Amino acid sequence: MTRLIWRLRQAARRVGAEGLTGLALCAAALILWRAGVVPAEHRLAVGTAEWRTLASRPAARRAPRTAGSAAWVAALPPASAIPAALGQLANLARAQGIELKEGHYGLAPVEGTGLSRWRARIPVKARYPALKRFLAASLAANPALTLDGFKLERPDADSRTLKAELRFSLYVRTGA
Repeated sequence: MTRLIWRLRQAARRVGAEGLTGLALCAAALILWRAGVVPAEHRLAVGTAEWRTLASRPAARRAPRTAGSAAWVAALPPASAIPAALGQLANLARAQGIELKEGHYGLAPVEGTGLSRWRARIPVKARYPALKRFLAASLAANPALTLDGFKLERPDADSRTLKAELRFSLYVRTGA
């Protein structure tokens, strides 16, 4: 053991203070890489695998996409179901810790179809994973609901909370 200590002291004398500083910095960089980058790469790999799994699944209870199809129209909820759909959306948001405080809503007929399109523009503040789970749950729970678009904004680089504007449409039956 004393021989090992003697050899280490000899090596330290040979590389000098600059060499020892360089070795210490390399060791610190290795520790920081192991503590920060490796876990981040693992989280990225898990997220990518989750994304691929979700992307490869067929959507549950999805109606045919042809607007002229009687089966597709029959699968849509009646216009009287809009308040229940809005309540379901609020409950799904609350389950992810997202509060839907306000929104801009409108109902317009889809010409010549007997359908109406309920549109909502909803601003929210949430962390990205919660927002992603909310969107997935909302779209899976209601096949007549579509996500028309969204805008994400991060107030500053250090913030984990996003400001988002979500634009949904809900297609409903209004008559012949």
